Amino acid sequence: MDHIHETLFSAQGIVDTLVGPLLFLILFKTAGLDAALIGAGAAALAVVALRWVRGQRLTSAWYGVAGVAVGAAIAKTTGSGSGYFIPKVASNALYGAAFLGSVLIGKPLIGIVWAFFHRQPLAWGYRAEVRRVFSALTLMWAGAYFFRAAVYGVLITDAKDRTGALATASVVLGFPLTVALVAITLLVIRRALGPRGRPPAREPLESPPHA
Repeated sequence: MDHIHETLFSAQGIVDTLVGPLLFLILFKTAGLDAALIGAGAAALAVVALRWVRGQRLTSAWYGVAGVAVGAAIAKTTGSGSGYFIPKVASNALYGAAFLGSVLIGKPLIGIVWAFFHRQPLAWGYRAEVRRVFSALTLMWAGAYFFRAAVYGVLITDAKDRTGALATASVVLGFPLTVALVAITLLVIRRALGPRGRPPAREPLESPPHA
């Protein structure tokens, strides 16, 4: 559960998975495909090294490396920079399906993450009085993931080379969109749930009786 929170919702996770595409965009426009692939790979590995030196979790950094490696392999195989972004179609579609599926089974992922964040039992995030709101928010996130997958898919299948547009879309639909989703999620939880969205207050410990 902490891996999901780190990768999808933390600033570290967003940065770690954004460095590769951002550098790819810059180098592709200035130095070509090969330089972009090498630069993106080196940057992703540098992020892993930085997190390791700082003693931070490496999960999201390794996700970034894996994404760059798979994308680079596809791009070299197809001879097109658009191939670099094919893994993004698959990963966003999978995330969207996971979020949608969690709503269908009555255990919305946003509620589960919210419960985990507040150190509550996971079931606290999908109890009856909050399930509707968390389900709506989870569907919003699912829609965002499916939207990303659709945008990437349309650009990849275009007859023209859309590598530059794909790189730009990857950046725009990455950090800015995620920040907006997090802001809306927090606002809705605060406005729609109020006290129901906050963990129960801990009972104070009783003082031992004086002799």
